[in-house]
Amino acid sequence: MEKLRKGVVGVIINSQKQVLLFERSDRPNTWQFPQGGIKKSETPEEALYRELLEEIGTNKCDILKRGVGTTVYHWPKISGKYLGQEHTWFLCSLHLNVLPILKNSDGSFVAYGWETPENAIKKVIDWKRPSYEQGLKELGFTF
Repeated sequence: MEKLRKGVVGVIINSQKQVLLFERSDRPNTWQFPQGGIKKSETPEEALYRELLEEIGTNKCDILKRGVGTTVYHWPKISGKYLGQEHTWFLCSLHLNVLPILKNSDGSFVAYGWETPENAIKKVIDWKRPSYEQGLKELGFTF
């Protein structure tokens, strides 16, 4: 069994310093940032753009910053070949007049909304919160 699945997280920010949070389709009232695994042939940046397109229906954004380190969380129930995930974090901004197009996505999310980073953390499922706090700090957010 491999320990941790390597992946990326995309934190999309707007001019008011709010972050874009998404509600999961498989867990009502559970919110998170777009994230996903890195394929063997991809760089983390390539994985980020692919995951954004798959999960939110657009990847028309610019990478503003890449976190220096990675974050880790373990799943509460082990399923498959991984114990959890290790993520590289990216801060992004959508291109002008671009918004997520969930109808063009893979169905991971059913809704989205802009939140302050503090409120975003409160909406994330409890076992992911420490990883999310660390990831946001890696990108320069303070709480």
